[in-house]
Amino acid sequence: MTEQTELFETGGRQLAEGGTPSYLVHGSDDRFPIPNTAAQPYATVVRVNVTFADGSSGFGSGVMVGRNDVLTAGHVVYDRASGGYATRIEIVPGQGGSVHPFGETAGIRAHIPYQYAASESFLYDIAVVQTRSDIGDLTGWLGLRSVSNPAAIENTVIHTAGYPFDRQGGNFMYGATDRVDFMVGNRIFYNGALDTFAGQSGSGLWLDEGGQRSVIGVHTTGGRSFNNGTAL
Repeated sequence: MTEQTELFETGGRQLAEGGTPSYLVHGSDDRFPIPNTAAQPYATVVRVNVTFADGSSGFGSGVMVGRNDVLTAGHVVYDRASGGYATRIEIVPGQGGSVHPFGETAGIRAHIPYQYAASESFLYDIAVVQTRSDIGDLTGWLGLRSVSNPAAIENTVIHTAGYPFDRQGGNFMYGATDRVDFMVGNRIFYNGALDTFAGQSGSGLWLDEGGQRSVIGVHTTGGRSFNNGTAL
C-alpha cells in the first residue's frame, strides 16, 4: 500500500494515526455544495451524530442503503478508547443547515465486522446502523454492489457526498466526483478531485451508470498522497 499517514475523518473527534494535518484537499478544492438535499441521490445522504460512553461526541456521514439501514464507517460508531459502541446515534438525512427535510431518527443498533472490533484497523472500517423508523421510505436508498474485480473499477468515476467540518461546521452537504486511482485489497484509493475533510467519514462511494446508482464502499480515511475508503 502507498505509504502515507492515515487520518480517520470524524468531525469533532479526529482519530489520527500520526500527526498529519486534517486538511486533505489534494490540489484545488473541487468539492461543491448541494443546493437541493431533498433531491436524489442526495436525499439518501445522512449526517450521523454520535455520543460515546465517555461523554465525547462527534459526527460523520453515511448513506441510506435500505428502508432502515445506514451504511457508514466503523470508526464513526465504534471507538474502543471512548467505551466501544456509541451510546447515542442520531441520523439526519438530507440536512442542509437548520433544514431537515425528512426529520431525524435514532440509530438503535450498529453492526461492525468483528475484525474491526478487535483491531480497529482501517482494513475493516465499515458499519451498518439500523434506524428506529423506516425513514428510507421517505428518502429512498441506494443499492449495493460488491467489488469482485478491482481492475474493473480503476479509472471509473465515483461520487460521494457528506458533511465536511471545514465547510460551515459540517452542517451543510458537499459533494465530490473523481476517478478511482487504484485498489489494494479492499481499499479504494483516490486523490485528484475527490477531496474530503473531517466529518466525511462514512460517506458513500457510488457509481452512477445511466442513472442506476450503486454504492461500492464508504470513505474512511485521508492521507498525504491519497484519500481512501473501504470497499464492499
